[in-house]
Amino acid sequence: MSLYFEDMGVGMEWVSGRRTITETDVVMFGSLTGDQHPAHFDDEFCKATSPFKTRVAHGMIGLTYALGLLSQSNVMTTTALAFLGYKRWDFKGPLRIGDTIRGRLRVLDKKEARTGAGLVTFQMSVMNQKDEEIQEGEYIVMVARKPL
Repeated sequence: MSLYFEDMGVGMEWVSGRRTITETDVVMFGSLTGDQHPAHFDDEFCKATSPFKTRVAHGMIGLTYALGLLSQSNVMTTTALAFLGYKRWDFKGPLRIGDTIRGRLRVLDKKEARTGAGLVTFQMSVMNQKDEEIQEGEYIVMVARKPL
């Protein structure tokens, strides 16, 4: 069941299911976005220039897939009224083809909005199969209040 603003408390945390990043994900994401950077598609370029010495997935795949995985947890499926934006987003490590990621979401802050809804600031992390935090940031969501 989706949580209302009143149901959320600072420090509450959720962890999503997992998803493995595949070659197909990288090809489709590059096609969809137009990002054809050789760091994602050219093995020889990466061997010669990349600090990782291998191709990596687009960083935004991690953010978007983790957000999608977390949305499947039904924390706010019917109560999120508006996504208000990211305060920041940090890439801490590479997202490699073959990595299995999951998202972690934690309530950092909440306050009432003039609209009668609530504003909740979340910390979201993207974790790999080694439990390393490879991406992390904060975003704000307008969340419905419980009906009277």
